[in-house]
Amino acid sequence: MVRKIFIYKAIILLLFLITPKAFANSIDAIINAEKSFSPAIISISVKDKNTGEIIYQKNPKILVHPASTLKIVTSSAALNYLGKDYNFKTALYRNGNKIYLKVGADPLFSYEDILNLVSQYKSKNTEMIKNFIIDDTIIDKESFGIGWQWDDNANIYFPQMSPYIINRNLFMVKANLSRKNTVTIEYAKEYKEPIINNISYGDTNFIKSTRDIFATNPKITLSGTIKENQIIYIPAKNPQQMYHNVLMYAFLSNNIPINANFKYEKLPRFCAEEGAITHTIEDVLKRINQNSDNLAAEILIKHAGSIKTDNTGTTQNGLEVVKNFYEENGIDMKNIIIVDASGASMNDYITSDFLTEALLVISKNHNFEFIKNTMSDPTNGTFRGRLPELNGKIKVKTGTHANTSSITGYITTNSGKDLVFAIILDNLPLNVNPKEFENKIIKAISFL
Repeated sequence: MVRKIFIYKAIILLLFLITPKAFANSIDAIINAEKSFSPAIISISVKDKNTGEIIYQKNPKILVHPASTLKIVTSSAALNYLGKDYNFKTALYRNGNKIYLKVGADPLFSYEDILNLVSQYKSKNTEMIKNFIIDDTIIDKESFGIGWQWDDNANIYFPQMSPYIINRNLFMVKANLSRKNTVTIEYAKEYKEPIINNISYGDTNFIKSTRDIFATNPKITLSGTIKENQIIYIPAKNPQQMYHNVLMYAFLSNNIPINANFKYEKLPRFCAEEGAITHTIEDVLKRINQNSDNLAAEILIKHAGSIKTDNTGTTQNGLEVVKNFYEENGIDMKNIIIVDASGASMNDYITSDFLTEALLVISKNHNFEFIKNTMSDPTNGTFRGRLPELNGKIKVKTGTHANTSSITGYITTNSGKDLVFAIILDNLPLNVNPKEFENKIIKAISFL
């Protein structure tokens, strides 16, 4: 049996090496064999990375939802504009008796970072802060993207965008099971959001969080069951207020008295820096392209918009950077619709042909190896554990959305060919396994 399988694979490999038609037939055979996918739109594009030659296409010009594959398109353009040395910086400054906080809109800024920042300040200052001023003008305060599920405000995949970011604008709640099979919850007092606990003991761990945004004082309601202790993450209803609460806690816990009547002004020039926290664009790109972080993708593009205008960053200005990058490299963007940076919007429409053309442009950019190293592979990110035999030969960006699954990236085949590919499965029926279907097609590509 093992010998037969080996012979079969050898024949398939030989066919792929000899004739592109056999390769195309093999992809078509995979598609035709998956009858349960027949209602779906299947859009595929495979091209030679070095020459741009079309290797295989199916419905390459149909507009479909990209899901998170859009992130590699937007983040690469932002990187080209911002540069590899760009840092996300949050800092405290002194100007006379005034202390300024320059909010950095840093997607990686954490609870520990804000404590560290205040600790740096304390090492130089101990007197009461009477005039505390915040500059939050780096990006706008548009909370949700066009077409986002704004009403699904308790969804951890859609935290609010804001110049104020701490722990991805999520707060952690611990649901603890007591000996009497009752459930109690605990969370850091700095977050100060009321929670109604309707969780009970059960045979499964299933917790749902909801928030009635139309209520006068909206509260989070937790319902469902747990059979063991669980950790729940909840999007903050007011990221700015949560940030302020944590900031005040950091000052007071460091025994630094502060007047809580904050003012808001733009940071003047020539202030003395009293402490700073930075995160690199490389780390942010890894969060975007390996972990598919929607918030990080949107904030990155706003930063690009900020630099473009030398003013407050907006999504619109950031997307102009994206459009210009690809048009200047010969891609026709006329029929491509991109309304956000993450692919979270159902208003985004692209084609698999556009995705492969974008990957070709990226591969010729001076930042190619840098951006490629931030993508996922069988050892990390959203592609972890898939097709381990291709480790070292593939870098991808995956996408998953309502009724959409997608994947795009770079692959070196068994014969040494370097290819770019995009697979978008849209309008998917229920109860199908799109990732396994994608794996079959990618594996066939690898035999070329």
